[in-house]
Order: sequence, then structure tokens, then C-alpha cells
Amino acid sequence: MGWLAVVLGVLVVINTLATVVVLRSGGLSTAQRLWELALVWLVPLIGAIVCMELARIYAREVGWENSKHDPDRYGGDGTWPD
Repeated sequence: MGWLAVVLGVLVVINTLATVVVLRSGGLSTAQRLWELALVWLVPLIGAIVCMELARIYAREVGWENSKHDPDRYGGDGTWPD
């Protein structure tokens, strides 16, 4: 029973982390978030890995397209010229 509790505990921790990642991803609609959360909890390990990878890929693509500010080249926070 001890190893089963450890495996279930690890799955719960991984799924909880994936849930936080999905809820914090900014570019998803409510329906997309609900589908991804269902995937995380209905297909425990594989669903969590897939949803975290999708969130990482989406964040990288959005970050590359939207972030044109280079703090080494331009001063300030990127919103107003200094």
C-alpha cells in the first residue's frame, strides 16, 4: 500500500502543477481551459504533460511575437521612451 500512495501522491502533485499552468495561461478561452483541465484530470500523467507542453509552446510563441523590447538596447520598461 505504501508504494501505491506514493504513486498517487506524485500524480496529484503533477496534475495540480498542470492545473496551475493551464489556469495561468493567458491566451486560452474559457472553453479551451476547461477542455485542457478535463484532459489533465481524466488522463492523469499524459494529459498533464501534454497540457504543460502546449502552454510552454504557446507562451514561447506569444512572447517572441509580442515582446520587441530589448532592455540592453533601450532603457526604461519598454512602454515610454526615456
